[in-house]
Amino acid sequence: MENLTAQLRELQGIAAGANAMASMLAGRRLGLRLSIPEDLLQAAQRAAIHGNFPVELASPSGEEAETLAIAFEALQGRLRKARHLIAVAREEGADITEAERLLEMASGASEAGDYRGALRYAIKAGQKAEERRSGVTALKVESGTG
Repeated sequence: MENLTAQLRELQGIAAGANAMASMLAGRRLGLRLSIPEDLLQAAQRAAIHGNFPVELASPSGEEAETLAIAFEALQGRLRKARHLIAVAREEGADITEAERLLEMASGASEAGDYRGALRYAIKAGQKAEERRSGVTALKVESGTG
């Protein structure tokens, strides 16, 4: 990028900023918290006012917004799955206290904008519900009640 003319660098910076803004708009439509990408884009915009078009700030802001949107979408699926697994485990008489606690932690992380962390908690909640359910099923088989 250093070998680009000033005009080409400016155009590339403008394009990167436009891409970042489009990614953030899509993220906002999903209700995402985009403070990090917004901060990066604002820094790029401030630099652009002074004639410097920092692609290295604008591009990552769009990439971060896209990454958050992907994590958010994955989180929604995992939350649905975890809720379903918890409901099934509850119906079968399993102790789902830990799974519910992990699901609450997922919700809290999501509300704070930590979609990756929330995704990890949602996955663990589903795994814990399955684990507890398996334990109940094994006991029923052993005792001959299942």
